[in-house]
Amino acid sequence: MAAFFGGVEVYNHFQNAHAQSYQYRILISEDVNAAEEKAEVNDEKSSTQDIVSSLYEETKYGMLPKISPDGMRVLDVYKASASTEKKDVEKISTAIIIDDEKYDDFSGVLNKLGQHKVSFIVPHYTNQLQELVKVIRENGHEIFLQLPTQSSISADKKNSVSPFLANSGTDDTVLKLNCLLASTKYVIGLANISSTLLTKSKKDMGTILDELSKRGVSFLDVEKMEEDLISQSQGVVCFSDYAVFDKNLKIDDIKEKNGILVPLKLLDEFLNFAKGKSLVAVTSGLKNADL
Repeated sequence: MAAFFGGVEVYNHFQNAHAQSYQYRILISEDVNAAEEKAEVNDEKSSTQDIVSSLYEETKYGMLPKISPDGMRVLDVYKASASTEKKDVEKISTAIIIDDEKYDDFSGVLNKLGQHKVSFIVPHYTNQLQELVKVIRENGHEIFLQLPTQSSISADKKNSVSPFLANSGTDDTVLKLNCLLASTKYVIGLANISSTLLTKSKKDMGTILDELSKRGVSFLDVEKMEEDLISQSQGVVCFSDYAVFDKNLKIDDIKEKNGILVPLKLLDEFLNFAKGKSLVAVTSGLKNADL
């Protein structure tokens, strides 16, 4: 009898674990076209789906990115298209932060950007995540997922989103990271948008950067991370030391910065601020960003 109830308990535990992981699952469909323009394939018979399949692996968390046998990364395939702006125009590396609102029609934002190709930072818990990510990609931009930390989660989501915590243990950090990466496709990196204990912890950030490096995923940080922390994570691509845009920011304030993080609600003000300049994605000039 004890064995029977023990077996039932194990079965229920398995079912609950499966149900929990299923909510993060994303199956890579055949309608992926980004690889057609980004990937250089020696074998002309290789299809887009073959390329995409080599960049993901099925796990209990869902489909997770991986580095393909020939060294290709999701970062290489899904980074933003090259901007068509004039080459002699001053460039501003730009990442737009999308908060947790419902976007039935995102075309208005994309139209405001015109020919500029930028990065978008999207929280995994935003409404219509898949539709939003798809339309961003279709318009030649790139996607970072927001690293959910206590200070970056909106008040109405505090009880439903589990943040990454400092000193929570390697297993817990890796578990949350896997679930986060499996929440949608097309993601080229994670982004931290606020200063936290987590990103100041060498141990915790070392774990995150190591995992991202193994999966060919980059990291964008508002802070200027310490060089020794970056150097410990072999192969990871990091972008750091970005200013956060507000209405008081001046052009001179960003001369020593690598770029700007722009809250979507301030997009109009930012476009006026950056008038006459070319907005480019975080990965623009990637060869110089691989640390």
